[in-house]
Amino acid sequence: MSLTVASSHESSSAVAIIRRQLRCLFGELSPETEQRLTLADSLQLEAWAESILQAKSLDEVFNDAGMGRFLDYKYPEENFSARIQRICDRRYCALRKNSISISFDYPWPGTNLFRSTEKYQDLLEDLARFYAAFRQTYGESGHCYDDWKGAFSFTFEIQVSNNGFDALYLLNVANWRSSIEFRFSKVIDPADTGYDRMIYHPPCKDFPEKLMNGVSAYLYGYAQGYWSVTIEQDGEREFLKWVDSNLILFGYQAGQYFEQEFDDPDIYDENKKARLQGLQNHSMC
Repeated sequence: MSLTVASSHESSSAVAIIRRQLRCLFGELSPETEQRLTLADSLQLEAWAESILQAKSLDEVFNDAGMGRFLDYKYPEENFSARIQRICDRRYCALRKNSISISFDYPWPGTNLFRSTEKYQDLLEDLARFYAAFRQTYGESGHCYDDWKGAFSFTFEIQVSNNGFDALYLLNVANWRSSIEFRFSKVIDPADTGYDRMIYHPPCKDFPEKLMNGVSAYLYGYAQGYWSVTIEQDGEREFLKWVDSNLILFGYQAGQYFEQEFDDPDIYDENKKARLQGLQNHSMC
């Protein structure tokens, strides 16, 4: 399945302009950067063009090194393969307009993801560690979440091939209250009137629930492995996140991951202000 959002001539012209701007600002581009420019569609090019106006580095233009990374998942027994790519919010929202939501009962309830190994048994640290792992692996969080009931989201595009049938899916890995949700949707033809877009649909034959589970676990497992290696080499950056609806604070400060849930809104606000001040003081050191 292919989605054309601009002519090849328009895309080539946009790539040439962005390439010149990047070279003027940051010097010669690496082969990897050149490849990303060549493969990008017009939505992605437009997002980068806006980022250039305020960016101080190439990483800021591309919204972190993890953005655009490809992962390939294969399930030979089902003749199934999926190419998973982290995408920006702009592209996700544009594709989401022509998609249907898929109901998906993932095999782990809420924040159980980091309970699979003894190293991550502190149940109060799951949100912080999960966010740290995904940010380190796939780039900074986007904004496709309810900022009253959540604190982060990571959006992906999934090109599915199943027994000769191709389809395009979206995945939003988002924080919801005290849990983490894997939200799948299938991109459909805008002219297709055979689907009710206001309801959740069961998994389709081209991407059954078993394989959705496999892709989710693979995405998580890759992040866990990548993060556990790079964190030992590069260390962790301090951060603070909050979920106001549930009075939850989580993050990494003073060399420790933490998660706190409060019963009293006033005490929550006091702790939130104190941790924010600590974060500001650390950044000034």
